Amino acid sequence: MKMKSFSLFLAACTLLLTSCVSKKVHDELWVEQIDCKNHLSEARKELVTLKGQNKLLQEKTREVELRNEELSKTNQILVTKNQTYANQQLENQSKILELKKEKAETEEKLVFTSKTYDDLIQTLKEEIKEGQIRIGQKGDRLTVNVSNQILFHSGSAQVQAKGKSVLKKVVKALKKMKDKRILVEGHTDNLPITQSLKKKFPSNWDLSTARATQVVRFLEEQGINPERLTASGRGEYAPIASNQTREGRKQNRRIEIILLPLLPKE
Repeated sequence: MKMKSFSLFLAACTLLLTSCVSKKVHDELWVEQIDCKNHLSEARKELVTLKGQNKLLQEKTREVELRNEELSKTNQILVTKNQTYANQQLENQSKILELKKEKAETEEKLVFTSKTYDDLIQTLKEEIKEGQIRIGQKGDRLTVNVSNQILFHSGSAQVQAKGKSVLKKVVKALKKMKDKRILVEGHTDNLPITQSLKKKFPSNWDLSTARATQVVRFLEEQGINPERLTASGRGEYAPIASNQTREGRKQNRRIEIILLPLLPKE
């Protein structure tokens, strides 16, 4: 009997103890559940925040990508411009070198022309003093103005002995200037051709051209390359003085030997 009572007591104690443990576990689990819910809520909030931040980062990333594309295009444009500028610089430097070379050559030609001018002045000083020859220089252009009186008899296109002697002096200078072509121009005054000469020279054009041609032929005979020579008749239409006076007409009757740059070969 006592054993049975003890068993019942032990069972009751066990049941009571079990009931106490289950309630404690239940409370703990309840607390944990509430914590989990709170953590979950916070995690969801954080997730929303992170999604927002991620969206902003994506937008920023896109902006940066677009900016990089713009910068890349700008950089390419700058590279192209720099290359163009560099090419222009090289081209300008090349042009500068060419200009310097041309300047040096021009200065050398001017010095040479000036020397030739001085030589002619010295060689022909007597004729210049007598007013039969005038020599002019403009840049690298040299002009020898010879009076018809010293070259031709009146009404003639044949170079007289005295004229040949003067032209020989000019030839010495012309031979040195191989980089020049030689234009020989014949000029007259405005007086009409006399009746006795009209059959041979119908006009002042014909007379001036014939005289220029005869001078060219003489220069060729003296060794001047004929490829450098040109004969031209200007008649009365390029006077250097007034045809209203005897002295003016005398100055206009002349042969001009003009030194010009060589024409480029085709």
